[in-house]
Amino acid sequence: MNAAGWCKDIETVRELAKTPVSEITVGSITLEPRPVNEGNVFWQSPDGTYALNSLGLPNPGIATYRKRLPEMQKIAHAANKKLRVSIAGFSPSEYFKLAVGIARNVDVIEVNLGCPNVWGAEGQKPIPSFNPALTTSIINSVAEALQDMGNDLPRIAIKLSPYSDPLQMDTIISVIQSERLFVDEVVTCNTFPNAFAWQDGARAITPGDGFAGMSGSAMKAIALGQTKRLHGALHCHGIEIVGVGGIATGQDVVDFAQLGVKKVQIGTHYFVHGEKVFSELLQEVADLV
Repeated sequence: MNAAGWCKDIETVRELAKTPVSEITVGSITLEPRPVNEGNVFWQSPDGTYALNSLGLPNPGIATYRKRLPEMQKIAHAANKKLRVSIAGFSPSEYFKLAVGIARNVDVIEVNLGCPNVWGAEGQKPIPSFNPALTTSIINSVAEALQDMGNDLPRIAIKLSPYSDPLQMDTIISVIQSERLFVDEVVTCNTFPNAFAWQDGARAITPGDGFAGMSGSAMKAIALGQTKRLHGALHCHGIEIVGVGGIATGQDVVDFAQLGVKKVQIGTHYFVHGEKVFSELLQEVADLV
């Protein structure tokens, strides 16, 4: 499927519905409208091995999506696909309101816990993935928002940042295991926070003093490691792992599948090359297997 970040409107949903993706990911969306960050917000290295982005969660806000989502879901279902919506709040109460606002018109709620590209007057906003107590509170808030939906309950996925500290990884696994009745999927991993690059002597990314989330092929080994660790710890609890990071070829898809995962997402490769990448990757996979 497409990774969160690049599909925000009905027309893009319509285009993705023509592709072989199994789910269409919309968002991330926030309570209030957010403009795109000013200046250069996406940059790819000259050799194409990695990219930086600092878009800042641009979207028209939940009020607009309440109007858009019924049509988006109708388009997805007509193409035999599920609609997945990524939400990004700035407090557990905001995640609660976002979940309530979209729950009736989505098949999967993807809770974004790892966006590093949001800055304010006080500096970079906290990344929930690295705060176990905040992560627990957000998961509980989303679960509470959905508790009265009965059999119409959408699946809940959480998207995490990459962890380099094994103790942090163990802690977040413990959190997810303790909240396993609420979490159906874990998406791993989001961009690597606070990367930086120069372009012709100037910072490649304008906002946030040039700091940005890193993605692209260079992230593959990191994403594979995160996927292997989380799948090994959580699969036995019935929690599905969605692999994302650095996928640009059919072999990349196969490498994730060899870890036991059944779903992958493509972000940077899709953004750079468009919807055609999904059929191209599936053909490459078919040629390999």
